[in-house]
Amino acid sequence: MPIFFGSGSKDAAVPAATVKQAYDETVGTLPKVYAELKGANHHEPASGPDHWKPYTINWFNCHLKHSDSDCAIIYGSNEDSMCSQPKDFPTK
Repeated sequence: MPIFFGSGSKDAAVPAATVKQAYDETVGTLPKVYAELKGANHHEPASGPDHWKPYTINWFNCHLKHSDSDCAIIYGSNEDSMCSQPKDFPTK
């Protein structure tokens, strides 16, 4: 099962460094991705504007529906792909 490691730069409950460490320590052949939203706190999905929503949809569509276009947004190198964003990519 692929793993999505999402963190927020202002998350005091589970600091981004902790999530990044878990990402770094996860070894094997499973697809994995790490992203840190600048300015997001622990409650971003529940009480914030949920900037993760489009990426979680792309993630699930990529791995459950085998959608090439959604996989390109998660793993691709195009300008709009998540992996092409700078570290701590800003929320919009």
